[in-house]
Amino acid sequence: YVQSEFCESNWMVRALTNKMVGPLASEDVMIAKEILKRKCLIGLMDRMEESIVRFHAYFGFGDAGDLDCAVRNYANGGDLAN
Repeated sequence: YVQSEFCESNWMVRALTNKMVGPLASEDVMIAKEILKRKCLIGLMDRMEESIVRFHAYFGFGDAGDLDCAVRNYANGGDLAN
């Protein structure tokens, strides 16, 4: 499959830019990055506390007490941590 014509190269860039056929240019990658930057909110597991603060600010979840509770329970290995 990988060696066939059916395999897509850079499928994420192609999907984001809606350019499913033909060669991709560096401009296409920059457009895809800009789309992700504008449309996605990303959190990192190894920086969970920072991610929770970011989600809290972006979505407007509760007050400072709610934020402290979320950080305690999810970022610092509380009862709800995986």
